[in-house]
Amino acid sequence: MRVDLKGLRSHASTTFRATDAVTTLLVIGIAALIMFRVVNRWFQLGISGQGEAAQILLIWIVYLNIASAARNDRDIKSDYFFDKIPDRFQPGANATILLTNLAVTIVILLSALLVFEVSLGRFTTSLGLPVALLYLPLLIGSALLVLVYVSGLAATVRSAFYGDTSR
Repeated sequence: MRVDLKGLRSHASTTFRATDAVTTLLVIGIAALIMFRVVNRWFQLGISGQGEAAQILLIWIVYLNIASAARNDRDIKSDYFFDKIPDRFQPGANATILLTNLAVTIVILLSALLVFEVSLGRFTTSLGLPVALLYLPLLIGSALLVLVYVSGLAATVRSAFYGDTSR
């Protein structure tokens, strides 16, 4: 069975572009909520929930961008020790790091799934939004991160065994 990697890369690129677009809209939404909160306080409109809504949007921004940062190699990491490893051992070290990250991300994904299921039917205090909205971005971000790590692992294996450095 042969997997169409070009098609998968195309879908992944589209997914991450959509994630970046959604994140941009969420940042604009937070700015609008903060401005509305100031106007609300100034004119004493008595409308509440802007703080809670901004917090929910921030959670979405963080978890949607984790996978995007890892995919674009902008995540937090230390290359100091990795650069000291001889070249012939770097693919193995990179694969070990990716496998560890993948295992931890799968645990986080499964935990988020459990918490998501438990939170169904519960609602936030101020806005009355489903609490599951707080855990959904973790599910989405973790699933995307699993794809990023699997893709990185495949690229590392191709590079180590076949000399193919294309992602």
